[in-house]
Amino acid sequence: MGDIASVETEVVRMSEADVRGIREAVRATVTVEEAARILGVGRSLAYEQIRAGAFPCPVIRIGTRYVISRQALDHVLAVEAPA
Repeated sequence: MGDIASVETEVVRMSEADVRGIREAVRATVTVEEAARILGVGRSLAYEQIRAGAFPCPVIRIGTRYVISRQALDHVLAVEAPA
């Protein structure tokens, strides 16, 4: 019989901060506060715009909580400003 190749595994220890960072990176939605920070506006203005129906991307309401699709936010940021 042939030799069985040995497989080495490495145990990687991660801090809680690392785990949180990974979770944040793969989330499909962001909070209003996170979206406001990404857009460069304040939290209050973001909520005002949401209530007025003028937020630049669709907002998902779940109970009393609002979240914004990361994909929709990325799309808004990718659109070029009119010349």
